[in-house]
Amino acid sequence: MDKSGKVRHDNFHKAVVLEATAPFGTGEAQHAIERGEYFADVWFEPAERPRKVPPHLALWNKVTRTPLLVEVFRKTPTPVRLTDVVAKTLNKERVLRGHRRQALYVGDLGGEPGQAHLRA
Repeated sequence: MDKSGKVRHDNFHKAVVLEATAPFGTGEAQHAIERGEYFADVWFEPAERPRKVPPHLALWNKVTRTPLLVEVFRKTPTPVRLTDVVAKTLNKERVLRGHRRQALYVGDLGGEPGQAHLRA
């Protein structure tokens, strides 16, 4: 698959996630995390007064009650890519909690992607 096919795949799946979560809050594609060094494919924040979810969508009810970071994968992710996603998630959680002084940076200090470094 050429690069444009990958981009179309990613954009399609981001649009699906945004459309599915829209009734329950606000979503943003390519959400910048911590000074724009990292980007989440989709970031979702639930509405203050969320809509009622039908009982047969109980899992969706739980998913849309809290902030959600979504990464779209075309193929099975490698351990390095999974580590990067975990680092993005930890960064976003620390930002939300206001702990900007202790953030986890992937590839910082001259490291390779997938190497996490704790920076004070």
